[in-house]
Amino acid sequence: AASFSVNHWAVDDYWEFTVSTLNYSEINLSWDQIGSGSGPRDFQLAYSLDGLTFMDFGSLYSVSSISWSSGSAKTGSSFSANLTAATTLNNQANVYFRLIDVSTASINGGTVGTAGANRIDNFTVSGTPTATSVPEPSTYFAGAFLLLPLSISAFRVLRNRKQAE
Repeated sequence: AASFSVNHWAVDDYWEFTVSTLNYSEINLSWDQIGSGSGPRDFQLAYSLDGLTFMDFGSLYSVSSISWSSGSAKTGSSFSANLTAATTLNNQANVYFRLIDVSTASINGGTVGTAGANRIDNFTVSGTPTATSVPEPSTYFAGAFLLLPLSISAFRVLRNRKQAE
């Protein structure tokens, strides 16, 4: 397994994940995020149902860990978000989540540098199956169907680069 890593960050650049929450409610997120000392520190979680209009969720969070090395276990900052109050996310074909860089502050307290990296791993979306998502006993496949977790149907890393004027 590999994490995703990007450098050349600017304010309003983001990580984006697209998932289906069909037949699920009480949505929760968890993820690990890490960066280099000159990587971006401050982020905002936002969500959307159309991929165009995003709603901020919770307060800003800061990535504080800068320890990683190739081929070994990383130690990063773990984050989670309980979105059960955002009931509009329940039972949707597409839900978009963004982790948006909101400042020029770097992890080491300076300014984000050109080579400043940010890395994301283990982005997990979970929820509670709705009553309509539980199949009749005759449709069980040795019970395996019920053991499948909510999975990410698509993953996109998008960079919202500002046009040079």
